[in-house]
Amino acid sequence: MSLVATVGGSNSNSYVTLAEAEAYFEDRINSSANGNWENTSAGEPRSDAEKSAALVTSTRRIDEEQFRGYKVTSTQALKFPRANITDEDGHYFATDSIPEPVKQATFIVALELLRADFLAENYMNNYEFLSTGNFQFKQFTQQSAGRLPSEASRLLRHVMTSGSGGRLVRA
Repeated sequence: MSLVATVGGSNSNSYVTLAEAEAYFEDRINSSANGNWENTSAGEPRSDAEKSAALVTSTRRIDEEQFRGYKVTSTQALKFPRANITDEDGHYFATDSIPEPVKQATFIVALELLRADFLAENYMNNYEFLSTGNFQFKQFTQQSAGRLPSEASRLLRHVMTSGSGGRLVRA
């Protein structure tokens, strides 16, 4: 699958382009050459296809959250752009673009997905085992297992319905 980052597009699958991601990581510490965006943990260069897949997966993960406002059109594939949402200063986001905090959260989640080497030899170290009687429970301890990275949650807190990076659950 190829990356499609058309704002409000009916077949879009990413909030950002690969070129935007490359530019973002170029100036960030601990993210480019040795930070797992450009290279694997083994030092092998990452392909554009792998980076694009991380951006698409990141967008899908972000779209699992609940957001304020509403989609601009009923035909757009992704949850953004949205209407009737404001930034932390009370200014409305443009309805013809993706808000910068959403783009930055997409970059951060993509990087975390690439850093989580689920096929590594220490894969079992990502689990915590708890035993009681004849039962043994296994809990995944990596942050990327379900929750958004804390930096991504911080960036999205003003546009998410919970405001704190979590989901609202009705008791």
